[in-house]
Amino acid sequence: MALSFNFNPFTGNFDQISTVTINATANGLSIDANQVLSLGLSSTSTTGALSSTDWNTFNTAASSVTSATSANTPNTIVKRDASGNFAASTLTISGADTIASGTMAIGTVNASIINIGRSGATVNIQGTTIFENSTTLNVSNPVINVNTAGGVGSGSSSGINIEENSIATGYALTSGDRNSWQFKAPNTAGLATITPGTSGITLAGSITSGTNSGNNTGDVTLSTANGLSLSGQALSLALSSSSTTGALSSTDWSTFNSKQASGNYITALTGDATASGPGSAALTLATVNSNVGTFASVTVNGKGLVTAAAALSGDATTSGSALTLATVNSNVGSFTNANITVNAKGLITAASSGTNGTVTSFAFTNQDNVTGTVTNSTTTPTLALAPTSSTPAASSFASWDANKNLSANNHINGYTTTTTAAGTTTLTVGSTQQQYFTGTTTQILVLPVTSTLVLGQSFTVTNNSTGVVTVESSGANTVLAQAANTTVVYTCILTSGTTASSWNATLVGASLTAPIRSQVTLNTAAGLGSTAGVVALTFTNNTVTGTDLTYAASTTAGDTITVNTTGLYAITFTVPDQTGGFDGITKNTANTVNVASATISNVLSVVTVIGPASGNHCGYTGLLNAGDVIRFVVSAHTNTINTGADAGIINMAKIGV
Repeated sequence: MALSFNFNPFTGNFDQISTVTINATANGLSIDANQVLSLGLSSTSTTGALSSTDWNTFNTAASSVTSATSANTPNTIVKRDASGNFAASTLTISGADTIASGTMAIGTVNASIINIGRSGATVNIQGTTIFENSTTLNVSNPVINVNTAGGVGSGSSSGINIEENSIATGYALTSGDRNSWQFKAPNTAGLATITPGTSGITLAGSITSGTNSGNNTGDVTLSTANGLSLSGQALSLALSSSSTTGALSSTDWSTFNSKQASGNYITALTGDATASGPGSAALTLATVNSNVGTFASVTVNGKGLVTAAAALSGDATTSGSALTLATVNSNVGSFTNANITVNAKGLITAASSGTNGTVTSFAFTNQDNVTGTVTNSTTTPTLALAPTSSTPAASSFASWDANKNLSANNHINGYTTTTTAAGTTTLTVGSTQQQYFTGTTTQILVLPVTSTLVLGQSFTVTNNSTGVVTVESSGANTVLAQAANTTVVYTCILTSGTTASSWNATLVGASLTAPIRSQVTLNTAAGLGSTAGVVALTFTNNTVTGTDLTYAASTTAGDTITVNTTGLYAITFTVPDQTGGFDGITKNTANTVNVASATISNVLSVVTVIGPASGNHCGYTGLLNAGDVIRFVVSAHTNTINTGADAGIINMAKIGV
């Protein structure tokens, strides 16, 4: 029972209303006489409140059976998959094997296939194994062990039985004494016994079925022996001979194998040569000439045989093997200015020494603008030739004038044309002076070894292809990457080197573009790049037209103009330097390098700055290659630069290809 109260705000007291009681559904609730209410903890046998310990236990458990899985997963509830199967690493079945007489049944109701283990696994089955209704037994091991773990001498009557209607009708078993093998087929009454011995095998006849015992009944007999003999059941085969039929010995086999195969063969020779066999026989040639010896003259018949022989006579005679020429001249010796007599057979029949001759006349005909005079015409003549003029004349010899000059209406240089194929063309001292290139790709041209040339020798290269022709020295150094539609003369200026410095390249003319496609104009110099040591100028105002040139401004490194397209360019430079020194235009140098310290091949133009009011300027017109970087430099980083509105004016334009 419990009491119920209400608080009275007017009196400040609790007014009793009624007593609190607990109905039949307590679920762990209780109340004492003083109206104190309690709720006990729940357990396996008591309903009540859930402790925090039990809450954590229940919270970590699976929320529902839907979290089960058919996969082999630890600490999960097992459920079947869509085919009614589940996986497990180890399946332990208790109950059936805890009773001594228990039986464990697997797949005895509905299963048609029972799989145990996996491919490559080892399956251990212990105890006595009984196979029922086994249709096919596949054994991968090449050896089947029978009577495994049997004792010494226990291998008798061991092997394989064949049952028909629960009766063994055939078998392959060892004998009771373990000396023989016994074989019986299911559909025959006979039994075969094989007894291996040290000198062969013994075959036995029928043995009583079921007891695997019996004796030899003499089943093996001989029909057509041909060397075979039988002693008891020991079979022998004798060797064959000239009077005995039998086996062929290895000795006789080798003898017969070496004999000649049967056929029609020559047994004797007759006619110009005779011989008789059999076997090896001497060949005797018939006598066709009785005059035997060494001779210079012979007679040969149609068969190639010498039928007669005689010695030579006449202008030459023979004696044995020696040949002797007949004497036709008795005056033997050496002769000067010789007078000789030769007969019709080419033999010298007379010889004597003579005297020196004298030229009594000499004729010379003037031709091809060359005249000549003959002196001392009665003894040894002297001919002096001289051109009549150094002026060019048709069909005449050329002549240098008094100043060693040679005149001609036209000097025709050799000409060779090559189609570019991304390959290499190598010139020599004998190559033609004019080299033309056509095509749609690049080519490498290697100039001759300068040590084979003379100073001033030149080669004219015209690139009519659409690609670049890279001209190299014999040492593989680039002299010039010659652009398309250009002609350059390469002149040898040093005959002792193999580098590009041994050559001078001169651009011959250009195809001017109209109007100018690309141009960079700079003015209002801002000073030098602020980085220490930089001698390259920077500018405030710039105008860029076209795509053949790229202008890059840098207040720290100095401004640059980069060539994007190989071609002919013109540059003018008004110097804003007020200090003095050597200022100018450089190509492909560091921003700290002035014209005085730059490699000469990288200096495009230089001017000596005298003072701030001298109006110094310089310029360059020539071929520049794609990738060339142009800078405008003064002599030192400490120089004073005029930064007025008109100070430092630069104009660079592409004027040709």
